[in-house]
Amino acid sequence: MKAILPLLLALLVLPLQAQTAADSVTICGRVTDYEGQPIDSCSLFWQTPSFDDAAQAMTDADGRYSIRIPRGKYQSMGALRMDTYPHTPQGSALPAADQRLEFWAWDFIADRDTTLDIRYHRMEVYGLRVFRIPGAMPCYQIFVRPMSLTRFQQMEAS
Repeated sequence: MKAILPLLLALLVLPLQAQTAADSVTICGRVTDYEGQPIDSCSLFWQTPSFDDAAQAMTDADGRYSIRIPRGKYQSMGALRMDTYPHTPQGSALPAADQRLEFWAWDFIADRDTTLDIRYHRMEVYGLRVFRIPGAMPCYQIFVRPMSLTRFQQMEAS
């Protein structure tokens, strides 16, 4: 009887673990600036249509991250390091050359394990949308709305 109990528990737990693995995907990668320098302690987040955080990760000293998130479509995903971000109420105490903006992607579809390497610096990538046009040639269109941190600082100084 004692030998049957562990076997029954294993038969119940293993299918649950397999189901959980099938319902989620691993998103991993590296966050760097345009010179390839890692961005340590960068927050990455995936959001619902109401902009609530559904999942969060943080980069290590080498800019690497890995997170397991539920399969599905996310309203947005972003990467940001607050202490280098100039748009906070108190601004950034860093010299302008060390300040960074943020990365945003819209309609993030988590349907398979994905490597997502992000590079951002003084140019904000905001409003990235990738979609396929039904009935058109098999290709994707990408729209990006860049915002320059240098221009923002010049306007702020005026």
